[in-house]
Amino acid sequence: MPSANTIAMPDASGRAARTRRRIHDAARQEFSRHGLAVQIDDIVRAAAISRGTFYNYFSTIEGLFEHVAAEMARDMGERIHARLADNDDPAVRVSQGIRHFCMRAHEERDWGQFLTHFALSTELLQTAIRETALLDIQCGIAAGRFALNADQAESALALMSGATLAAMKLILSGVETPLRAGQNVAELTLRAFGIAPAEATALARADLIPLRN
Repeated sequence: MPSANTIAMPDASGRAARTRRRIHDAARQEFSRHGLAVQIDDIVRAAAISRGTFYNYFSTIEGLFEHVAAEMARDMGERIHARLADNDDPAVRVSQGIRHFCMRAHEERDWGQFLTHFALSTELLQTAIRETALLDIQCGIAAGRFALNADQAESALALMSGATLAAMKLILSGVETPLRAGQNVAELTLRAFGIAPAEATALARADLIPLRN
């Protein structure tokens, strides 16, 4: 069911889907650049649509933000989880996930900027991180792969997600390359989780497993 801030569209044609995508893409760009100061007029201008067209799809700017955040919350986490779910080593999944987030921040700057702006303050984005990365950490603890106590899983998640977002900021500012930033954060995270230094280095520098579209 649509949220209270979203108007259901009876027309599910390709044209309607394309218009919704234009609004979504414009919103992601504007929110990533200007934060929550974005107004409906900013979206209308960036998407090259009329104000009336905007209201055919969303009733408020808050509703649009929720839609964008919800889609982003599902997108990357689910793609990584689906691709790596068959790998039974949680250390591999953690390392690969960190590096994929860093690489995508470089390849899609608006996506990276949105996450670095809102990932720690938006419940939907936090939920997506918890549902994928936290599970990997808990699996690693249960299997004895990570030298952590069960009650340290949440703090380990905070360490990993905070370091990854900080690395993404370094990439976006040009201080670090996505390859080096991803490898370094993956290695340091694995070492913090109790993986031996030599193995952490090897895992962080292993070939990046491509994600399915």
